[in-house]
Amino acid sequence: MPVRASERVLRSNRVVLPEGIRAAAIVVRDGVIAKIIEHKAIPCDEVIDFEDSVIMPGIVDTHVHINEPGRTEWEGFETATMAAAAGGVTTLIDMPLNSIPATTTIAAFREKVAFAQGKLFVDVGFWGGMIPGNVAELSRMYGEGVFGFKCFLIASGVPEFEALSESELRLAFTEKPSDRDDYYAKPTNHPSMGSVLQYLGIGRQRGLPGYVCLPAFPGHSQGLRRAIMSSADRG
Repeated sequence: MPVRASERVLRSNRVVLPEGIRAAAIVVRDGVIAKIIEHKAIPCDEVIDFEDSVIMPGIVDTHVHINEPGRTEWEGFETATMAAAAGGVTTLIDMPLNSIPATTTIAAFREKVAFAQGKLFVDVGFWGGMIPGNVAELSRMYGEGVFGFKCFLIASGVPEFEALSESELRLAFTEKPSDRDDYYAKPTNHPSMGSVLQYLGIGRQRGLPGYVCLPAFPGHSQGLRRAIMSSADRG
């Protein structure tokens, strides 16, 4: 099928595709990739030729601390997303701690979103936080769009994001926020280690996909033990 003249075509000698890296052209229609065609098959006037520069899918970074408001001098929305765009990262998911207030209440979440307005160079999403006493906030935050929740089982390093005790962790596991069916909580310092998800199986009885608990440092082993015990209670 010929490419319409109104469409834009991006081409390169090195396009990263599922089958590997090769010369190709990308047809973009209304800001969305419509199809991939051969490098020279371009019956279109608007062509951007990147020659040997790489064209690749945007990277998604799910563990980013954008510390605005409160500690913007560490990293704010403008600098974080500008740097991401320069490095090929097109989506950031912001962690719930290091900003003040931490993203542990619906009010704090809304404040965080308000601070982001007009400062973003890439897409940004948010994790919420689970801390002692905020179980009632989880449903409201999740209903307004946070992707899931993070908690610590040892000291987080900042006073406004306290660690959960074992009993508080168990209580948080019983909460399935809002009517969404993709609730995903992560008692962890790092959103990785998919094998841990399979091992823990937390929340099966409530239809929750799983939780990650990664012992990145020696002290985290006790936190992992507590998470496993809570998992066993949930089936």
